[in-house]
Amino acid sequence: ASCAVEEHFLCGGGNETWPDACACAPGRYPPPGGVWPGEAACGIGCDAAADCGGVGTCHPLYGYCACQRHFLGPSCETFLAPPPERRASAAVPALEGGEVSVAGGERVSVPAGALAGDETVTLDVYTEAEVPPSLLPGAALALVSNVAVLGPEGLSFDPPCTLTLPVTRPPGGEGSLTARAVHYYDPRTISGAPVGWTRTGPPAAGGSASATASLSHFSAYAVMEYAVAPDPAEALPASTPPGPGVTIDLGQGLGNESGAG
Repeated sequence: ASCAVEEHFLCGGGNETWPDACACAPGRYPPPGGVWPGEAACGIGCDAAADCGGVGTCHPLYGYCACQRHFLGPSCETFLAPPPERRASAAVPALEGGEVSVAGGERVSVPAGALAGDETVTLDVYTEAEVPPSLLPGAALALVSNVAVLGPEGLSFDPPCTLTLPVTRPPGGEGSLTARAVHYYDPRTISGAPVGWTRTGPPAAGGSASATASLSHFSAYAVMEYAVAPDPAEALPASTPPGPGVTIDLGQGLGNESGAG
């Protein structure tokens, strides 16, 4: 039996009963979320030496560069180690869990049993002025915290760990149509462009000095401020009492106008 073959596909292993199994060729990866019309099933390419600067690896499922510690950017092109007070690492036993934190208040708590094995967890905190342009949010989001990069990149948890990030900008005043929540940077690509910053935590309470989120994997995280729609109930005009000479007959349920006496 055979399967439909397209560029960067490998097919084989079939017999008279079972069709060939089709998989991406080495160095090729499927787009996240499935194949959209016009996209190739194995349209993402990644070569660690060429695409990740030799300081990263290609993610085994999605083909983006998972960079070594202190290397940032889609191609791991920027090396930046934060000052000692904004970086930390700790050996976290799988059976006991643990916490990693820095002096500014950023911290990640790993519960017991969340890791498949013992891990050295790293936390590096960057100011907005330090992160490369590729990690800055678009116009719809405003960065209101430092950016916390957790490692090892892509490490997953079950149950999730908890991240706490202090905010660095005061919230808007009363009536402000904005909200704040923890977002993570998704380096996967769709149609050639990174997915980018994606909300992962609930909106922080108004005026809160920090925001928290439950994490299922490690990446770059930050608190973002974003616009919210106004509450329709608050947009309704206040009721206006009847003017002089106007009476309302509540017994009949209908308004009954009479002239001024």
